[in-house]
Amino acid sequence: MLLVVAAVTRLWDLGARTMSHDEALHVYYSWRLYAGQGYVHNPVMHGPFLFHATALAYALFGASDATARLVPALFGVALVGLPFLLRRWLGRLGAWLSGFMLLISPTSLFYSRYIRHDLPVLAWTLLMVIALFQFLATRDRRWFQAGVLATVLAVCTKEVAFIFGFIGLTFLGLSWGRERVSVLSGRRWRHLSWGTAALLAAIAVVGLVGASEGGSSGLAAFRSALPYVTLALGLLLAALLTVPRLPQTNGNWRLALSVLDRRTWRNALLVGALIYVLLHTTFLTNVAGLLTGVGGAAIYWLGQHAVQRGGQPGYYYAVTLGLYEFLPVLFGGLGVARFLVARKAWQAETEEGHTFVTFLVYWLLVSLVVYSWAGEKMPWLTVHLALPLILLAGWFLDRTLSDANWSDLIRRGAWSLGLLFTLLAYLAIMLSSLRPFQGWSIWDLADTGQWLLMAALGLLLLWPLRHLVRKLGGRSARRVAIGTLFVTLSLLTVRFAWLASFINADTPLEYLVYAHSSADVKRTVHQIEAISFQQTGERELRVLYDDDVRWIFQWYLRDYANAEMFGRELDDDDLADAPVLILGDRTWEQNIPLLGDDYARFNGRLLWWPLERVYRDLTPGRIVAALRDPAVRRKAWDIFWFRRYEQPLSDWPLRHDYALFVRQDLSVSVWDGQP
Repeated sequence: MLLVVAAVTRLWDLGARTMSHDEALHVYYSWRLYAGQGYVHNPVMHGPFLFHATALAYALFGASDATARLVPALFGVALVGLPFLLRRWLGRLGAWLSGFMLLISPTSLFYSRYIRHDLPVLAWTLLMVIALFQFLATRDRRWFQAGVLATVLAVCTKEVAFIFGFIGLTFLGLSWGRERVSVLSGRRWRHLSWGTAALLAAIAVVGLVGASEGGSSGLAAFRSALPYVTLALGLLLAALLTVPRLPQTNGNWRLALSVLDRRTWRNALLVGALIYVLLHTTFLTNVAGLLTGVGGAAIYWLGQHAVQRGGQPGYYYAVTLGLYEFLPVLFGGLGVARFLVARKAWQAETEEGHTFVTFLVYWLLVSLVVYSWAGEKMPWLTVHLALPLILLAGWFLDRTLSDANWSDLIRRGAWSLGLLFTLLAYLAIMLSSLRPFQGWSIWDLADTGQWLLMAALGLLLLWPLRHLVRKLGGRSARRVAIGTLFVTLSLLTVRFAWLASFINADTPLEYLVYAHSSADVKRTVHQIEAISFQQTGERELRVLYDDDVRWIFQWYLRDYANAEMFGRELDDDDLADAPVLILGDRTWEQNIPLLGDDYARFNGRLLWWPLERVYRDLTPGRIVAALRDPAVRRKAWDIFWFRRYEQPLSDWPLRHDYALFVRQDLSVSVWDGQP
């Protein structure tokens, strides 16, 4: 059932949204490969897998916005089903809930409908995890081969595979070492962990003080080294929090490797090498792809760390996770807390279960450290943090809820208790939003009366709440509370996922896209198509567009044989036979005077960006001040709940405009006015 719903939500109306800036690059170069114009691997646009797979989709179903997004959509569907292969460790309920959370995840849904590399590489990553633990549990060599295949395809998809490769290899090394040595007792491990955390906090404080007050050259040198020191200490802390909980006497690794003979290694590595070579060389037509592959990609993206494209703050992923993935953040966080604190909970876990959950926590902690440290922070990378959170949330919910007799609990009043929890939570939120006892005006008295009424209702509801808690028992009541909270947050998550993918998909109201195209672009394309068919009967109209709008319109005008990009400056020869032109706002000043009064102008928005100032430059003091200010709280609530800002879309400040110019004798064909 989950897969059916996943297919509908990922595939329905897939081509409706205009291609964003990055999407336009991916779809266009995939189309060039499909059209026989070749493909040359370039680390700037990540790995070759997506381009080859999209070109195949074009070959099978034709080139369109919908087929261009078909590959990530199918991977998004598959991702929902993959947790069921982990039910041995997550539990049946945990596997189902993990799949459900991936189904409704706003980031997973959005990027399943967005042609980027992240959903495919996320699926390969999860398949690597599945293959690793299935191989350790079953010793089946086919799982080893599947893991090698997934690893190679991940490397051929996106460079974040290097980050997960680092996580996996270091975990294997730590686990292997844990089987052989026990240098420190559990208490000493804890002391070392807390000491590392204190050192991290001290370094952060010194860095913040130095950044705000300037200082000596020595302090400046310290600040320049601070990110790397913080990275090292963060990775050390992640290891210290997880390694002591690995089973010391577990021989899984050694026994598993012993079943791999030379033939298995040889076949797996040969198949992996063949896939890598064929994709990076575009089936041996670009031998230089062997140099731009792993080595070239690593050099390029390590160099981008200093560039810090996007310039996002270190807490950026706290913003995106809080806005969209609050469900797995809460329950995944409870899973981490259970892992770190609840020792009795481990008594029911097998050694395999210990290793698996320890890996999930290590994966999450290292990912948080590395992605927050990396210079380039982008919204689509949020999915790589959401995945381990979702799996940890599934594990926690399984261990908390699966052994309850829900039929009996419902018969004894669990539904009523859940409803009471929901009503009390709603009343608490409403009470915190009102400002009673502020004065004697009619409005102040109305707020006070409303607050008193809600407070009285809340007090009245405490009596049946107490009765039901005593009737069910404290442990069962906690389970009902957790289940109620999960259902409530799931419904809210569905709302935000729907808003992001289907309501606000062409607008900058969401924080899931950096450079977003507007619906104006498609309207312009439809208008050009109408003029072309009216004048030529086919897509043969001559259309000129400048370098400023190139990346998007070269995709949408791909079928126009007479469409041409002229650079940045027009001349008289260009205008001799150019009934339609598209100019970006960066070239208007030098080009519009040449057009005179011969062309009608229709303005549109090419790209626009979300308002980042609402979360930039946050400090603890500013956060506290904002929480104390009712006006600021209201603005924050409007952004979170409604995605409503002070600036209307018609006057959005962060945008890049363009204009369609149509020769006056043809302008009547553009019947629906400005884009």
